[in-house]
Amino acid sequence: PFSASPRLRGEQGRGFTLVEFLVAAFIALIVFVIGFTILNGATQARSSAQQRIRATDGARMFFETVEKDLNDAYPGPWAAPYAKADLIEADASFAGNALKLTTTGESTTPAGGFVTARYYVLKTTKRLYREVVMDRAPGPPSLSAPPADNTSFALLPDVEDLRFEYYEWVEASKSMNGPVAAATATHINAQIKLLDSDGKTYRLFQRMLAIPTSFTN
Repeated sequence: PFSASPRLRGEQGRGFTLVEFLVAAFIALIVFVIGFTILNGATQARSSAQQRIRATDGARMFFETVEKDLNDAYPGPWAAPYAKADLIEADASFAGNALKLTTTGESTTPAGGFVTARYYVLKTTKRLYREVVMDRAPGPPSLSAPPADNTSFALLPDVEDLRFEYYEWVEASKSMNGPVAAATATHINAQIKLLDSDGKTYRLFQRMLAIPTSFTN
């Protein structure tokens, strides 16, 4: 009867050599690294997309809120009515500058009352605030000085800069001109920079806001 030689039986029962094991491990490692890279890239892309959505939603909420306040702004008639130059305020603690105004559009305003509001970002906290003070009668803003780090006023976190500039609509050229002096301004350009998760890069959003014609020069 046929039987395998001792040499043949030895070859059939032989296991993996060290070289073969290392080659197999190296191939498995390459497959793992490629898979991890693809998965990590997809996760980062999804996180970045979610952050863009949050930033866009946050900027939209801010613009809608400040636009409503500006549309409902009350420029007088106390002894020194608001001039357009009074809308934008500078302070060393601001990351950028601030917008302040008195409005009648607040839903929680007492009957016949007014709300003074100020939008600003503090350098120390990088938060966007909408500070408000309610009064029974209109008057010059009675806001805190220096601006407060009050979390109840906070609208958005991770804000690098908030800036307001005067612009003028030029009818002859059908275009915006600016920045310009407050006296000739018809609009305010609001710009907000929102930080990404890395804390280094940011996204810039801006919108033109019309100044009510009731404001004096």
